[in-house]
Amino acid sequence: MVMRYLVVAAAVAACMGGAAPAGGQSGDTDYPLFTADNLDEAMKGVGRQFSLLTRMVDAGDFEEAKVRVTRAREQLAPTIVFWRKNAREDAIGMVRAATRSLDDLDAELSELAIDPAAVGEALATVDAACQACHATYREPDPAAAEAFRLKRW
Repeated sequence: MVMRYLVVAAAVAACMGGAAPAGGQSGDTDYPLFTADNLDEAMKGVGRQFSLLTRMVDAGDFEEAKVRVTRAREQLAPTIVFWRKNAREDAIGMVRAATRSLDDLDAELSELAIDPAAVGEALATVDAACQACHATYREPDPAAAEAFRLKRW
């Protein structure tokens, strides 16, 4: 468990390591640059991982599901930088809730005797955490069918 957190921390650090400071205005807190385009790319990646994760859980392939949980978490965690830079405390809380729900799902998938019902409940909690943020910050993109974009606040 500790090793997983170290790997995730290293991945987050690697994602942030090459970024330039994004501050510059008086009173701004300097965070690594993480733009709306970066957020969009990360969210699409998380969505792909969640789709694969759901298929793996449905198929009972819990080992591969664990891989997808880890990958989704790696892609989700750095998005907090975008929300911090934009002073969106509610979104920061939503990212944290989604990350915790992924951790809880990982814990269910790490049991010696995996309970498919408990995994299903944990997966539903992840989905609910994601949907809470989507309801607030995502809208259909009128320029592209079946695509979404960041709502402006």
